[in-house]
Amino acid sequence: MDGDGRLDLLVTNFNAQGTFLHLNQGAMSFTDRGAQLGLSMSLFKVSSFGARFLDYDSDRDPDLFVASGHPFAPVAKVWPDVRYAEPPFLFENEGGRFRDVARERGEALQPPRVGRGVAVADYDNDGDPDVLLLTVGEPPRLLRNDGGNRGGWLGLHLVGTRSGTDAIGARVALTAGGRTQVRARVGGASYLTSSDPRLLFGLGTLGRADEVEVRWPSGHVERLGPVDGGRYVRITEGRGVGR
Repeated sequence: MDGDGRLDLLVTNFNAQGTFLHLNQGAMSFTDRGAQLGLSMSLFKVSSFGARFLDYDSDRDPDLFVASGHPFAPVAKVWPDVRYAEPPFLFENEGGRFRDVARERGEALQPPRVGRGVAVADYDNDGDPDVLLLTVGEPPRLLRNDGGNRGGWLGLHLVGTRSGTDAIGARVALTAGGRTQVRARVGGASYLTSSDPRLLFGLGTLGRADEVEVRWPSGHVERLGPVDGGRYVRITEGRGVGR
């Protein structure tokens, strides 16, 4: 989350317990920074379930989408200030701190829902991440991202050969303009969901990546570049970039 190359950990919780953002300090040590970075108070009264980091505006900073909704339907009878259904949260990363901008980003993010799962995918292949919100007692909500691709972007589809074909466990470091972003190819994340297996990177004002480093589960390390943005490319282990 903070660009230091180490993977961090977000933990959502029951209401009145807060949401924790554990930053990886290295040497198997984590420190919670959720409160300092603007997450804990915003999410304190709600029960949060699915959550996914995504660069929704392609500015190279990881933003955060969180689904919320209490597990107990008549919760207001016990805690009058707690609701069963809550609007989702979209936290924009503003220089390392998060601000909820859901009310500024369209009517689809306004209605209270009993949120559970969050899956992220560029379903229309236009270069920005869209969100599938799963709720209780309602059809899934497909939230299309309009305009998030105004900045540069690059999508990567990893295919293993010595590693598993789906490349789960691979780690990618993309460097552009002197700044490095790290993504991991995971099999599942969030609550009862699995997202787009492709890794989508925002490039901001830049049009290409200077270098893409892939550390495959097999132990093989591959360095490629420069790679032009504005497209999805396939990287096959040991064979480089292909169509």
